Amino acid sequence: MANPRSLLTDYQDPALTNAVDHILAQQYKNLYQNTLATSNRNAIDTSVEFDAAVSGLSTVETFANDQEKNPVTGEWEYNGKQTYLDKRFQMISKIITARSTLSMDRQIFFVNRGGWDHHNEVILSQEDLFNEVNDATASFWAELGHMGLQNDVVLFTVSDLAAR
Repeated sequence: MANPRSLLTDYQDPALTNAVDHILAQQYKNLYQNTLATSNRNAIDTSVEFDAAVSGLSTVETFANDQEKNPVTGEWEYNGKQTYLDKRFQMISKIITARSTLSMDRQIFFVNRGGWDHHNEVILSQEDLFNEVNDATASFWAELGHMGLQNDVVLFTVSDLAAR
């Protein structure tokens, strides 16, 4: 059984941490209950270890590619905010950086970006999405370059249009 001493630091509530530790440290008569308690303990411990491995890491790239159209000039300008894809690619960059700490020799990541099914204003809506994909991917690729990993990573996109 895992050590009943908790690694749950996110809760910041000793009573909650102790209660969870107590429940997970029990020896249950039922095999299912024991297996579930052990699996939960392992999941919590792994989550804490993962958080410790990536939380202090930073990236060279800012991953802040959100754009807004300037109402005066009509030009697109970066506003310093992160897009949906920026956040995901930045976290993937941190996980790749922590691969040795996490004992991960091979990593596979899947990022899904919905919102492509447009019925009105297709060109403008897709332009925004294409810019988001392009800019976030460019930041991620540049970050891989800073890590010296561009020749070690396969990056591809897949699109599925199932309209009938």
